Amino acid sequence: MENRGNGFGWGFLVGAFFGGITGSLVTLLLKERVAAAATDNRPRIKDQRSTPLQGNDDPVMEAMRLELEAKIAQINEAVDDLQSRLSNEDQP
Repeated sequence: MENRGNGFGWGFLVGAFFGGITGSLVTLLLKERVAAAATDNRPRIKDQRSTPLQGNDDPVMEAMRLELEAKIAQINEAVDDLQSRLSNEDQP
């Protein structure tokens, strides 16, 4: 019985050693694949939020505001339509 405790300790150390090596190798392989995917030549979409607005962007802002208002109107219309359908289903 006393040898089993000693064997457990050695097994734990050996398992930790091989687990550490395996984890390191997997991490290196994944790191290479992620780096290769990041350097892929796909076209990138420029994030417009990262550039500050300048004084001559007023027409752009107005166009964006009008587009948002139109989308909000569409959403409101869809919600109203859904509410009317649900209220008609509730009535006998």
